Amino acid sequence: MYLKTIDLTNYRGYERTHLDFPDGITVISGKNAQGKTNLLESVFFCCSGKSHRNAKEDEIILFGAEYSILKAVFERNHVAHDVEITLQREKRKKILFDGARISRTSEFVGQMKSVLFSPDNILIVKDSPARRRNYMDVALSQVFRGYLKLLIDYNKTLAMRNALLKEGPGHSGWKTMDVFESQLAHYGARIMAARRNFCEEAGKEAETIQNRISGGEDTLTVTYSPNVESDATEEENRLLEEIGRNREKDIFRRTTTVGPHRDDILLLVNGKDAKSYASQGQQRTAALSIKMAELSFMRKYTGENPILLLDDVFGELDAKRRQQLLTAVDDCQVILTCTNIDSLPIDQRRIQAQFDVENGVISPARNRQKTL
Repeated sequence: MYLKTIDLTNYRGYERTHLDFPDGITVISGKNAQGKTNLLESVFFCCSGKSHRNAKEDEIILFGAEYSILKAVFERNHVAHDVEITLQREKRKKILFDGARISRTSEFVGQMKSVLFSPDNILIVKDSPARRRNYMDVALSQVFRGYLKLLIDYNKTLAMRNALLKEGPGHSGWKTMDVFESQLAHYGARIMAARRNFCEEAGKEAETIQNRISGGEDTLTVTYSPNVESDATEEENRLLEEIGRNREKDIFRRTTTVGPHRDDILLLVNGKDAKSYASQGQQRTAALSIKMAELSFMRKYTGENPILLLDDVFGELDAKRRQQLLTAVDDCQVILTCTNIDSLPIDQRRIQAQFDVENGVISPARNRQKTL
C-alpha cells in the first residue's frame, strides 16, 4: 500500500497544493510552524476521517474559506483507489471513495492505513486514560472494519443513557433504561474483547521492543485495564450486571460510571507505573515501543504495510531508538518531516523525493541534487 498523490484545497494554511509521492521515502523539510505537520495530518485524515490532533473540522478549513477539500490517490494490491473528503462549516463532512458517496465514516476507515510517529507519542504514557483509549481505538478501527461502528453505536447509546440519568426516574422515557443498558453491554463487551486482544498481542511485541532498545536493562509490561473485570467469555453478562448494580450511583452522579469508556492500559517500566516513576528516556522508549507494536499488529491482521508518517521524530530519539524505528523503514512507504535533512540518520541516497515547505507553500527542494 502506498500513497500516490494528494491534493489539498483550503486545508489549514494550504490554499492549493498537489504532491506526487514515490513508493519509498519522501522528506518534507522546513523551519518550524511552516506547515509540515499539517501535511502529515492531511494524509492521516484521509486514512481515519479525522485529525490526529483531535482538531475540530472548522479549525482545519483555511481561515476565511467556507470549505476544504482533501483528495488522495493510493494503491493497494496494484489497484488504484481515490478518496475525496469535503469539509464545510457547520455541515457534516462528505466522503467519496472511488467516486461513491460514503454515508458513514465507519464504512470508510481502514481503506488506506497509516501509523503516525510524533514527539507527542510520549503522551500515550504520560497523559490520561482517554489518550490510551484513543491509541487503541485508532489502531483497531484501521484494522477491523466493524470496530469503529461498534464504538459509534456504544457512544450514542451511552449519550442516550446519560441524558436519561440527568432527567431522573420520573421521566416518561425511563422505561427505555433497560433497553439502553442491554445495548451498552452488547456493544461494550465486543469493544472490550477487541481491546483485550490488542493489548495482549501488541503488548507482547512492545515488551520485546523495549527490552531490545534498552539492551535488557528495562522491562515494559503492557496490560489491558478494563473498567469492569470479567472472564472474557462472560463479558457481556458481567458488564450488564455491573451497569445495573451502579444505576443508583449513576442517577446521583447523572452519568454512567461503568463501561469501556473508562478503560485504560496499565504501563509498567521495571514493575513501576511508567507515568509516575519512569524517566523521560524510559517513557520515550515505551512510547516508541508501543507505536512500533501498533505497526506490527496492523501488518499481522491486514497483511499490508501501512504508510509511515514520521513527524520530526528523530531529534527526540537517541541512537538506539533511532535504529529501532529505522527497522520499519525498509518495507513501508515513509513520509517524514524534518527541519534539516542533513541531520537525518538515513542514507540520503535512499530518499526518493524531497520537498521544501515555507509559509504553507510546498516546492521541490532546491538543493535536492546537491544533497544527493
